[in-house]
Amino acid sequence: MDGRELERDSLVLSRLTVPIVIDHVGKFLEPVAVDHTGFVALRRLVASGQCWVKLSGMYETSKTGAPNYADVSALASVLIADAPHRLLWGSNWPHPNLQPPPDDFALLAHFASLVPDLTSRQQILVDNPAELYRFPLVSGGGR
Repeated sequence: MDGRELERDSLVLSRLTVPIVIDHVGKFLEPVAVDHTGFVALRRLVASGQCWVKLSGMYETSKTGAPNYADVSALASVLIADAPHRLLWGSNWPHPNLQPPPDDFALLAHFASLVPDLTSRQQILVDNPAELYRFPLVSGGGR
């Protein structure tokens, strides 16, 4: 689904009784501005507490490209400021449909540049996936 259609589909999505995970920073097939109706709808879904967004695959839709994917990173930065407790990260490995594949270490470094706060990184990389996917607690109190 193209994120530019989220405004149209947000009412249906908001009525679902299960958690929603939207990947690729909203999967806007053409990068949009932060005031685009689709991105505003995405922020509203995230604010509802029912929706999670994966900060992954920026290379799939970015027009500005590596290493910073500035156009898509602008959207990610707003989501990070709004709701780090509703975000997930993934490398998108094995990078289907892209040859040669991007460097996973560079993608992780880019994530670290977007999320310099260690508490928010812990939340996005560890705590949020544990909550969403209900990872069992392990001995010592962690997940």
